[in-house]
Amino acid sequence: FQAEDGIRDVAVTGVQTCALPISVAALAISVVAGKLQDAIAQLALFQADAENSNLPERKALKDAQDNLAQLQSSGGTAQQISAAQQAVDDAQKALDAADSFNTVASKALQDLEQNLTSVEEQTRNLEQFSVRIDHRITDADQIFGRFSTFDADELQPFGTSSLQETLVPGFGRTLTTKTRNFVSSLTRVFGTSLLNEVRVGWMTVSGGQLSLNRGNDFATRTGLLGVTTDPRDMGFPQISTGGLFNTMGDPTVFTTRNNRQIELFDNVTLDRGAHRLKFGAYYFNLRMRPEQADNARGAFTYTGQFSGNAFADFLLGYPTSAVSGIGRGDEDGRANWLHLYAQDDWRVRSNLTLNLGLRYEYNQHMTDAQNRLSAIDVDGKRFVIASDGSGAINPSAQALLPLLPIPYVTSKDAGWGAGLLDPSAVRLAPRTGFALSLHDGKTVVRGGYGIFLNQWAYSVQTA
Repeated sequence: FQAEDGIRDVAVTGVQTCALPISVAALAISVVAGKLQDAIAQLALFQADAENSNLPERKALKDAQDNLAQLQSSGGTAQQISAAQQAVDDAQKALDAADSFNTVASKALQDLEQNLTSVEEQTRNLEQFSVRIDHRITDADQIFGRFSTFDADELQPFGTSSLQETLVPGFGRTLTTKTRNFVSSLTRVFGTSLLNEVRVGWMTVSGGQLSLNRGNDFATRTGLLGVTTDPRDMGFPQISTGGLFNTMGDPTVFTTRNNRQIELFDNVTLDRGAHRLKFGAYYFNLRMRPEQADNARGAFTYTGQFSGNAFADFLLGYPTSAVSGIGRGDEDGRANWLHLYAQDDWRVRSNLTLNLGLRYEYNQHMTDAQNRLSAIDVDGKRFVIASDGSGAINPSAQALLPLLPIPYVTSKDAGWGAGLLDPSAVRLAPRTGFALSLHDGKTVVRGGYGIFLNQWAYSVQTA
């Protein structure tokens, strides 16, 4: 079809030659847009009207023929008979046009019933590998190590709708995950009362979602302005018709990452008479490096505000709203955690044990290595931009500063940290419990109380 002109031609032809209502245009739009259910219903209605002789053209032809026969039988003038004959000829042409449209409707019904347009192969490849070693070095020393890999590569030619994909041909994506994990521990016994375990872990996770249209410079070819010019984020914009028709184009967001984390544990167990003491430390280092170019290709919404039909607005090029993201949404996040704990399992009597413990946690909030974070200070009615110790902000933010509708300050001037959130310096989590064995030797009563601090579930920060 020839977009706007094609639909206009169908509408005009329908009105002039078939005397059909303007809904023919809506029918054409429905067919083009893929709203098959509405199109089938309208076509079936037109076909039923024709078969039941309810079209006005058929009645008009019969009236013209009756009028001509009456004039011929009653001796009408030659001029009257000629005019009546012309009316019959015109009515016949109109009926022929209507029958022609009904033939098209029947053909369209057959085509729509067999509306499969594309068959694509969805593939998923998974590869896993793991190797482990356990070795007793001496009677007092034991070592453990494991290395694992996990690779997944999936081709989704129609997407999965999880990113609001269109689920029609031409806008598929790939999903990849590459994971490497290593863990090792060393356990040593000192005499008969002291045991120490040191454990280290390392893991990397990379991959994510990529469009099959990545690098397609659609915007340059069509003159679409204000969207990304980065080949890594190029593709098709997303077109939405307010739920009236299917969403078209690439999803507004694809997320990839290249994360790395290191963990270190040290646990000590010491027996001292009726006391079993446990204490240890945990260190966690995270490098979170996502890329999430939000609305880089543009997102356009059509609601029918201008023409009365959302898809017609799309054909005319009149969106109700248009959104385009700036930048790649990438982050080089860093965070460090340090946790300490101590616990005493005290055997007060032969049938009573008390557990007394205390845990301390310090969780540093995520910072960006290039200070590309920002947040709104609601109380101060200002914008706070992450900076280094001297108050310098990332150079890429300079061009956007004049566009801010409210005043801004650096995190240094605001007295904030580079993560724009203040960690709690005192995070104490007491734990206590008991186990009481009754005298019958068959029943044990247990109880406990503890405070368990929640952890920040790190995700892509878009502030």
